[in-house]
Amino acid sequence: MDMLVCEHCRAATPRFRLSSLRLPVRSSLGDHKQVLHMPSTASPLQKIHSGPNSRSLSAAVIRLRKAELVQEMQLRGLPETGSRHDLRERLLQAIQAEQRRATDAGTATKQEAPSQGSHEPCQPQPRFAAYIQASRSTVLQTAQQTQDEPGNRQPGTGNSIQDHVKQDISTANSPPARQSVQTAINPNPPASTRQIAGQQPSTARSSKRTPPPNMSVTWLGTSSGSPSMRRNVSSIALRHGPCTHLVDCGEGSSRQILRSHINPASICGIYISHLHGDHCFGLPGVIELVSRAHQASGTARGSQQLTIQGPPGIQQLVKSALAASMSALHMRLLVRDYTLDKAQARDPTPVDPTGLISFARQAPDADSEPITNPAARSKNARNKHSSLQAHNIPVVPGLAWTAACEGGMTVTAAQLQHRLPCWGYVFQEAPSQGLQGRKVVLLGDTCDSQAITAAGMGADMVSHECTFAAGMEKKAYVAQHSTAPMAGKFARSIHARALVLTHFSNRYSNRGELPGQELAGESEGDRQDVLQWLMGQAKEAFGSNRVWAANDFYTFDVRHHSASQAPTHER
Repeated sequence: MDMLVCEHCRAATPRFRLSSLRLPVRSSLGDHKQVLHMPSTASPLQKIHSGPNSRSLSAAVIRLRKAELVQEMQLRGLPETGSRHDLRERLLQAIQAEQRRATDAGTATKQEAPSQGSHEPCQPQPRFAAYIQASRSTVLQTAQQTQDEPGNRQPGTGNSIQDHVKQDISTANSPPARQSVQTAINPNPPASTRQIAGQQPSTARSSKRTPPPNMSVTWLGTSSGSPSMRRNVSSIALRHGPCTHLVDCGEGSSRQILRSHINPASICGIYISHLHGDHCFGLPGVIELVSRAHQASGTARGSQQLTIQGPPGIQQLVKSALAASMSALHMRLLVRDYTLDKAQARDPTPVDPTGLISFARQAPDADSEPITNPAARSKNARNKHSSLQAHNIPVVPGLAWTAACEGGMTVTAAQLQHRLPCWGYVFQEAPSQGLQGRKVVLLGDTCDSQAITAAGMGADMVSHECTFAAGMEKKAYVAQHSTAPMAGKFARSIHARALVLTHFSNRYSNRGELPGQELAGESEGDRQDVLQWLMGQAKEAFGSNRVWAANDFYTFDVRHHSASQAPTHER
């Protein structure tokens, strides 16, 4: 089984709000006298991963349900059999052992480190400076004791746009609340290692590598069709360094963004898969949210740009919403749609008197050629629910629409089979410093994803819809959605390293989720059992245990792999 990593070893987002934290937890990266805080609403899983607070740890383990205990065992590669009491005891012993090893490693490092420079007493460190001043050997030892995959983060409290921006400005020169093992370095090196003006940098200094930017994916909404009491509709946030890219904006996405502590001003691109309401009706609100965030940050009007890409019709949707609301944007807005006809491509053209709003049309890449597949063409032609019949836009395998996006990445769009014209997106990081660029595949609604296979080959992670369970293939074909085995089969076809399921039908709630219906009889364990059932079907088709079912605000950390390390498919 692949090694997995605890989610609290991952880097925190630059927009983490320290003012909303209350529960004290010790640091795991350096000086244990430094105190960090976690929200009082933290889940048992979060409390377990927060630090070596034995009282809080024991209480959190006792509160875990069996499905959560099994998930924790899977993350640590421990046996999953036994009663609930046995699993609790086994998990508690494992976590305490990990913390003892981390503490012993830190103590040994301090004892063995040679003295350097002056022997004057250490000056008091600023708040949370331990995370930056942590010794490199302690960080590396901690990294070796962790595992290598994502964790689930729970939402915090919502805050206004102005609060987010003011916090960003006030903490611009302060270290984040949590640092990853790749970025916890000393920001004030000794004088002997600093470069003096007019001198050539030393070999050790010039060969030092800059850590690659953090990359993570957060699911802001995971419900199919309509929101429920526990899930919002579709939206996914990809964070890469200082930039955030959104795929789909269902209604309510603005609130989900604030709850996830994403700075709206960091959103530089929005990619709409198709124009069903649960994927795009939140777009006008997100545009307004980003505009106000730039205005509150004090940037000059028009100095920043937000790019929106999507299927035909996306420009009309944005134009109508902005005209009806008489919105005055503070940033430039570029809206680009896709066309299959290369003759219809056009460069960005201003469409309003202020010159802030521009429309463009993108044709397939010059080097992409359609793949002739008569069987697939005839199948789509016979399906009255397909986009070919409804909009006269066929799905053409082999075509790709590639564009550069901020943060040093490229995004490639390719078609998906659905009732409306639909595109999926592949985000590719450029290779750097001998590291292979990471690749993430984020798909919308689909019952056939073969057209994006070439672009998504070898992905580090693929997010695939899972509207139906096994045995409902006929209904999935009519509704143009996917089953859990279909998602697993696609992930295996592109040799993905990990699969995350999303877009769950409300039919899989054991009791109704409409107002007035009884909810007390449905436990969290019941819902987790249903997700485990769907995950088991996807694992069977994927041929790997690296499958997760996303809840709202679930976060997957995308980590680097060596170019020679091939994905494994083990049962």
